[in-house]
Amino acid sequence: MASRAEEESVDALSSLEQKLHVKDFIWCEKEWPSLSYDEFEDGEDIPGISLQEVLESKKGDNYEKLCQLMVAASARWGFFKLVNHGVPSETTENFKRRLHEFFDLPMEQKLKGARSASLPLGYSATNPDYGENLPWAEIIQLLQSPQQALSFAKNVLGDQHQPFSDAMMEYMDALDKLGMIIFEMLAHGLGMDKWKIEECGSQSSSK
Repeated sequence: MASRAEEESVDALSSLEQKLHVKDFIWCEKEWPSLSYDEFEDGEDIPGISLQEVLESKKGDNYEKLCQLMVAASARWGFFKLVNHGVPSETTENFKRRLHEFFDLPMEQKLKGARSASLPLGYSATNPDYGENLPWAEIIQLLQSPQQALSFAKNVLGDQHQPFSDAMMEYMDALDKLGMIIFEMLAHGLGMDKWKIEECGSQSSSK
């Protein structure tokens, strides 16, 4: 029998067509992780990579080492941690604040930017059709495109879109620049020709 807490409604994830409760998000025990979050050896931590020297245009002997570390981390883990990456904390914090404001909006307003069959990008929340185990999640999924970000913000917020769309586009621009640095380092570590890197970058920036 479900407890009173489990029967509580989760309004933030409940649309007009569905009413979800805490109990809907409780996974059966066989689905729980078999490995505890802290059951790792010290030497197994995800690699951390500082980009400070790279951003200061110091591509000496250590640059080669950093590129190889990035390639090795990608091969073993699939990802890595970046520090001193050059994305201003003000940009990140402003975007996080605007996202919190967005997710606090009523469901009917957020659904103005919902994903559709014709455009599977935009806002989405937990949907019972996904399967038996529901994730407690709300998602905004967009292409790295200022035009799409602006269109999404206008659909949801109308004339009040400016703070949200400006924050999103500023964040996207910062990630574009960081992404090219990461791409160049991975490509260098893999021994790719420089002209191929520059060609791919110019194609990306022209979209």
